[in-house]
Amino acid sequence: MAFCTNCGKQLVEGAGFCAFCGTRLAEVPRFPAQKKSRKGLVIGLTVGGTALVAGLVVLILFLTGVFGGNKHAGLYHSLSDEDVYLQLNADGTGTMYEVYFGETQPFTWTDTSITYMGMTAELSFSGDTMTMKFMGEEEVLVKTNEPLPEMPEIPDETEKPVIYLYPEEERDISVQLSFDGRLSCVYPAFDAEGTWRVTARPDGTLFDENGKEYYCLYWEGEGGWTPDFSEGAVVKGEDTAAFLEEALAAQGLTPREANEFIIYWLPQMEDNAYNLISFQTDNYTDAAKLFVEPAPDTVIRVCMSFRALQEEEALTLRDTLPAQTFTAPEREGFILVEWGGCEVK
Repeated sequence: MAFCTNCGKQLVEGAGFCAFCGTRLAEVPRFPAQKKSRKGLVIGLTVGGTALVAGLVVLILFLTGVFGGNKHAGLYHSLSDEDVYLQLNADGTGTMYEVYFGETQPFTWTDTSITYMGMTAELSFSGDTMTMKFMGEEEVLVKTNEPLPEMPEIPDETEKPVIYLYPEEERDISVQLSFDGRLSCVYPAFDAEGTWRVTARPDGTLFDENGKEYYCLYWEGEGGWTPDFSEGAVVKGEDTAAFLEEALAAQGLTPREANEFIIYWLPQMEDNAYNLISFQTDNYTDAAKLFVEPAPDTVIRVCMSFRALQEEEALTLRDTLPAQTFTAPEREGFILVEWGGCEVK
């Protein structure tokens, strides 16, 4: 497309002169098409290049934060949840930290929105305060110069806690689980009140209200507690099965219960050079409370944490780590048994 430099009128394609003022086409420059910058700024080129220069200046100002690009970048702390921090990076990326759970999640952001796990919330800033709005709810965060708190070393997942119920006679039993972390799976499903309700027989067979049969209650969860390795054992991978047989019997598991434990965990442990193994106590049971009605007479809850070790670290720990001692309770009356564990990587 061409325009007359004398009168500014648009020229007819193929014409040799301007039909409005008679200027010859040889004297008329052709203008390239307008271009858009990567930030959406339209840069129109003129003969003197004034618009190009102006557009580049605006682009530079945007990227340096004068027009809002990265001036809001920084670490923000939630006012409603002390464990939540958001790190906004100048390139439009960011990370959400949930300190208690030791979890991180990436997101992207602009001056007006934040996109996290496929969901987009409104974003606004006022000084050092950031407000997120999503589905009628508001979250207010304040920029902080304090360093991000240290993230705890937690298991990726509390794996396969299974619960066996052995009443003295067939009876209806309800079990509620209060877990400080996040439940990732339960089977069978809870009822509407978040409760397992089953009929249990003395041999451990369970039935739901529809007569469906189970041999245990199962759950898994993420985060919520921190393993304690202040006591334990350093065990060669090839010796893991023998160690577990002895340790589980000492804690009161029957051979069948111990076999199921070992069958699940041994494939994850026996090929390691060494394993640091510690059975957890109050730090686990306080974070995963069970409320059972009627109350059991005997409760055995076994939770193993382990971490793979290389030989150098294993030999150092083996000489200094205090050993654990176990006392198996007397199995009598209505008995509840649970076993599970986690790997710390």
